[in-house]
Amino acid sequence: MAAFVFEAAEGGAATIQRLPPAEETLPIFLVEGELLPGDQYVFQEVISDVPVGIVLLSSPGGSLDAGIEIGKLIRLRGLGTVVIDGTECLSACALAWLGGQPRAMQPNAMIGFHAAYVERNGAKHETGVGNARVGAYLTKLGLNEAAIDFVTRPGPYQMAELTPDRARYLGIMVRVLEPAAAPESPEPRALEDAAVAFVVEHMEAGSRQNAAQARYSAETRYADVVDYYGQKALPREKVVASIAAYIGRYPVRSLQVRGTPTAKCERGVCAVSGVADFAAEATARNVRVSGSVEFTLVLVDAGAGAFRIVSETSEAVRSTTEPIDRRAAETVRRVQEELDRLGCQPGPVDGVWGARSRAALERFNSATGTQLSPHRLSPSTVMTLKAERDGACVKSAFRRHRESMR
Repeated sequence: MAAFVFEAAEGGAATIQRLPPAEETLPIFLVEGELLPGDQYVFQEVISDVPVGIVLLSSPGGSLDAGIEIGKLIRLRGLGTVVIDGTECLSACALAWLGGQPRAMQPNAMIGFHAAYVERNGAKHETGVGNARVGAYLTKLGLNEAAIDFVTRPGPYQMAELTPDRARYLGIMVRVLEPAAAPESPEPRALEDAAVAFVVEHMEAGSRQNAAQARYSAETRYADVVDYYGQKALPREKVVASIAAYIGRYPVRSLQVRGTPTAKCERGVCAVSGVADFAAEATARNVRVSGSVEFTLVLVDAGAGAFRIVSETSEAVRSTTEPIDRRAAETVRRVQEELDRLGCQPGPVDGVWGARSRAALERFNSATGTQLSPHRLSPSTVMTLKAERDGACVKSAFRRHRESMR
């Protein structure tokens, strides 16, 4: 089966057909490639004269209508569904796979779900109407609320992978088949070269992606749990959240890997180490950080040139933090000095306008009844602060405490 699927994939065209019959086996149907609108009718025609059989799926997804309708036909005819090792069945394909009776997978197959979406101006937008259709379909298949939430919760740029363990936890009945016979291991040098290429692309692409793209990329590249910068066994969902938070703090980023990293692979596990130069800017906070890091990523070979990241660490070799606009930084520093004088606790007087400084200005506003903007500082902000007596925030806090004791 696997050989046939891979040969078909090389042709680049979607395939829906019955495989050549083998002695004493159930009929096997292949659905491979992107699902397009109307493919459900092709599938209906292919299975029309066979009462039983197995549907072998290998597809990145595609048309929601085609996926749901093929799933309905599979369930109506009582066909089984299978995704084998080394192949993927995502999005609309995974919805079709759920229609199987029984549904089966090999341990290293990739089955993934995300919410329904429509494309507008090149961007993906989640659609409530589409999710409602998916929910109704899954309910008819007998899935429980937790399973339906798992299938429909990830956004359009995310992917929730259904592993055998997760299927058991969610109550989704899945037969786990014996793994495919292990292919001959590639030459160590070839595997090491592939690991290096994966890491370089992974790290440098991260500096070009927005939060949604980075979330989707991380969902597909990290293992279920990761040793992530000193945090042991961190769930992939938290790794993804950490990456998105960093992008939120530093919208402008660049990273360049120096030279060629070193790699050492043993029994399908590769450790890749190197040095990278980075820079990141947060315009709203008027701060730029730059420097170099030594990094190490540990990967597990997932076959077909793909890897899963199981460990990621780095250590700064050189790091510099400086203002983007030095004149603006001087204004920030003077505001921080005044807030410190007034007892408003702005944190370090360093010319960097962060969360503690913003909170300090909010405390000053509350204490004095002013409405200075924490998002737009100017010399007039400094003058207003200078006009107040020492300890304004402290006196206000003491006054509120005394009034609460009455």
